[in-house]
Amino acid sequence: MLRKTGEPMDPAMFDLFNQNDIKPGLEQALSDLERDFQQNKYELKRAFLDSFKQICRNTKQIQEATQPKTGFLIYHLLRTRVLQHKYTYTVMAYDKDWYLNGGIPVGEVDFSFLYKHYENLWRQLARESRKYILQFNEPDIEQIMLGCLDPFHKY
Repeated sequence: MLRKTGEPMDPAMFDLFNQNDIKPGLEQALSDLERDFQQNKYELKRAFLDSFKQICRNTKQIQEATQPKTGFLIYHLLRTRVLQHKYTYTVMAYDKDWYLNGGIPVGEVDFSFLYKHYENLWRQLARESRKYILQFNEPDIEQIMLGCLDPFHKY
């Protein structure tokens, strides 16, 4: 019988899936990401600097119009976007009173190129989970993938 959404996974099955599929798949995806990063780091650097310059221009225009001095910028990747397979970070500018005031959106940056191996891992785990008949459902794979996100996000 298929597990209902919200019912806990069988720990033994999860351990088996983790050992046989998640860990090796994640290691391979990160290895592929590192290889691609090293091969393309100068192009990636140029693309990042171009987007950062545009964000700085946007921040300057907002500062001239509203007068808040920007203290720092934060790049946000929203969980909902990850679940939609969209890897666009919202860039928010904050002033010295960031804890009192909300941030001001000053741009977005699409980092999909860094997440292609993450997407490959997601498809691979969704496919491999089928061999554990009726043990894993789509929300389980989503939760597993959110748990694997951090090493990709660090790039």
